[in-house]
Amino acid sequence: MKDPSDTVLRLTNTIDIVLKLKACTSDYGSERLTIGSCVLPPSSAGRQPPPMRLLNPKTLIALLLLLGSATTTLSSTGQQEVERDDLEISQAAYKSGDFTAALDAARRAALLDPNRGNAAAARALGSLGAWPPAESAARAALAVASTPDNALLLAWTLQQQDQPEAALAEIERAMVKAPAHAILEREAALLLLKLGQPEPALRLLTNTMGAGQQVDPGVLGLILAALPDGRGDAVEQLHKALETNASSVVPVLLLRRELGTLLSDLGRTADAVGHLQWTYDQSPQDSDLAYRLALAYRELGQADDARAMLEEFQRLRSTEDQRDAAQRSTGAALNEAQELAASDQLDDALSKIDTVLAAYPSSFSAHALRAKVLYSQRKIEQALVAIRKARDLRPGLVEFHYLEGLFARTAGSTDDARLALERALSLDPNLAEAHAILGGILLESGEAQASLEHFDRAIELGASGEQIERARRLALERSGVSPQ
Repeated sequence: MKDPSDTVLRLTNTIDIVLKLKACTSDYGSERLTIGSCVLPPSSAGRQPPPMRLLNPKTLIALLLLLGSATTTLSSTGQQEVERDDLEISQAAYKSGDFTAALDAARRAALLDPNRGNAAAARALGSLGAWPPAESAARAALAVASTPDNALLLAWTLQQQDQPEAALAEIERAMVKAPAHAILEREAALLLLKLGQPEPALRLLTNTMGAGQQVDPGVLGLILAALPDGRGDAVEQLHKALETNASSVVPVLLLRRELGTLLSDLGRTADAVGHLQWTYDQSPQDSDLAYRLALAYRELGQADDARAMLEEFQRLRSTEDQRDAAQRSTGAALNEAQELAASDQLDDALSKIDTVLAAYPSSFSAHALRAKVLYSQRKIEQALVAIRKARDLRPGLVEFHYLEGLFARTAGSTDDARLALERALSLDPNLAEAHAILGGILLESGEAQASLEHFDRAIELGASGEQIERARRLALERSGVSPQ
């Protein structure tokens, strides 16, 4: 039987693997490369292959916290027709996976209904991986309507930014206003578990049951599994979640993985192996599962199965190591390309980037860097093609939308530039450069008042210089507004 502390470690050390898209910055030195590029992170320390890497459900808990608020549906009652249509458009686009269109419609809806419009925008932004703007939108919704749904939404955005304490604080504030709210208590319990506090998590769910409300058996099982004297009851709850399909938020795949791991830790290998094998069949690239299955089959005396799984584990780990080495090599190559570009060796930089793309055509970092180098070479149309590839690969990175707008503006594609800049400002309303360029486009198209608003916002955000001041004065003149 395994040490009970192993389970606690499993539940507290590996949580942030799921659904993380992180914006990154770089150290470009060339003024012509306007905004920092997004490149692969520096090589990390070599991974030490443990003789036994205990699995799981930190991945699970992160997913549960996501599901708890991300699946909250939009309502549409009692608002004006235009706003209601925008909410419906946003909801339909969100369900179809077109998160950019969902965001655009949500921003329009927020003008008339700041609560539901901002909440819809937060969901779309989160789904695009734009977490700080998602948090801002969620806070705006909560400021208008202090509801449990909005508190959960804000907590979701905070948790995705590695701020579990702040997420828990928001839910606890909501619990004061909405006591005995089962979903708030469940999410608070999961956050407490993530923070390594299973005892108060269990007390919360006990309170929920004491109030006569049902508790998710899968969640209860996870919490019990983290308590040294609760693992037997944890097995019972996880079985209940599987057998009755009673768990509302824990996917079957993750239930069976945790149950198999827990049974194995309890020395019930014969009971565990079926769950582990089923989970591995659904996730055949998981080296941890392969290793655990090898140990389980060896313990059961099934030497051939044990040998096969051990070979599979070694193959998978070798593949992972090769992938990690390739990522480090790619990151180094892109960093070298950055340095070449910064020193105006643009042809050499482009050659190095193209070598990376030949091996990794889906590297959004390489496409973005290639776009900037091409733009510096005044190959604007080619730069547009490259930045659009980067944008398609990572639609939640505001930089790519901004650069597309900048490049399209330079190419004379005014309509494309306007759309791209509007998308950039939907992701980040505080991007001064986008306001300034969009203001210029609007001024040229005869929309003087709208252009003035963007110029004013750009200056408020820190943009300066004779060019923008001159453009603002022209907008004032054409809009008929008296100078302040």
